[in-house]
Amino acid sequence: MKLVKPAAVLLAIAIISSCTRNSETTPVIENENLVTPISKIQSDPIFIQLVKDQINFYAGIRNPAKIKEVMADGQITPLEYQSYPSYFGYSSASEFENYFLDLKKRAGYLDATYNFKKLTKEEKNAILTEGIKNARARSGNPELSLTDDGPCETIRLNCIAAVSAETLIMHLTCAALDITIFLGIACHSAATVYQIAAGNNCNANYQLCKNGSLQ
Repeated sequence: MKLVKPAAVLLAIAIISSCTRNSETTPVIENENLVTPISKIQSDPIFIQLVKDQINFYAGIRNPAKIKEVMADGQITPLEYQSYPSYFGYSSASEFENYFLDLKKRAGYLDATYNFKKLTKEEKNAILTEGIKNARARSGNPELSLTDDGPCETIRLNCIAAVSAETLIMHLTCAALDITIFLGIACHSAATVYQIAAGNNCNANYQLCKNGSLQ
């Protein structure tokens, strides 16, 4: 199994996004009244589970350095792929791939129920950021909930929520690809590498804030 170069992965994401935007100019034939108001999405169990599972997916990563190392040249050999799912915390390739298959189904549900794909990136980001904040508030996990650590921790958690929302948009875009083809796994991997790097920046800025260096 071989994956394409990261640049090609990002190009694929751009092409999918472009196709989505172009489709927005096509008249909608379906009865608009059948679309559930987007205001209902935060209480939708499928949306809530989608956000929860994405948080757990990222939290389950066991070896971010190896993921970045493998994706650096965009190539995954069959031998490398045998270990690759374990870097994400999965015990088998089938478990790893099933996560993305479930994500594909949920992306289809959001599109069918809320016309989610027709929302702007800014609207999606706001909805997913709210969903992530709601999920961490419900989790009771001190690492996800606001603490008494002051404004620096608030800034850090808001940063992580924004990064998580942006990454989930990428994953939902990648869901349009067939994961049985290398481009699908590469696309999701590229999104994960972005989240790792951006999340590290959130934590680095937290330290700068605590040291009084962040303006």
